[in-house]
Amino acid sequence: MAEETTDQLARTGFKNIDVSISNECSKLEEYRRYSSFMRTEAMKPLLDHLPTYELKNRYLELVIDKVVQTATTKIHKEISHT
Repeated sequence: MAEETTDQLARTGFKNIDVSISNECSKLEEYRRYSSFMRTEAMKPLLDHLPTYELKNRYLELVIDKVVQTATTKIHKEISHT
């Protein structure tokens, strides 16, 4: 994955590229930043198979809504157990 990212950056004109993979979790607290990350990184291979921009957006919204719902439920459960 790091090699693919390096290749993509080089093809678009970036120089002095240093890409690495980390096991650390990313904290994307803002919805817009999280949505952008999901669209361009995590879900891009899947979204590329959908035929229209509208369908891509709708699918992405559904996935993000489910992630937020799941995370919110987990947080509430953790708070109620403390």
